[in-house]
Amino acid sequence: MGSELCACLSNFAGASGIDITECEEPLMVLELTLDIIPNIPVAHLLEVTGTIEGHIWKFQPYCKIWNTCLDAKKVQLANKRRHID
Repeated sequence: MGSELCACLSNFAGASGIDITECEEPLMVLELTLDIIPNIPVAHLLEVTGTIEGHIWKFQPYCKIWNTCLDAKKVQLANKRRHID
């Protein structure tokens, strides 16, 4: 989980210019994973991360896109593994 969250936060910073990488630890402590972050109320994420509200509003849809891409990559990798076996 940690490496995916770290990568997502880093990519979000690069794509949006919004650096919320300091939010990684509080999100990890509560096991707020990328797949559920889009469904967590903004107020709770603000409380957990201490970041700016607009940053959370932008990060949530980014997580949704990130998860879609990650799931597709996992399927591709699984298919390659099956093909090799």
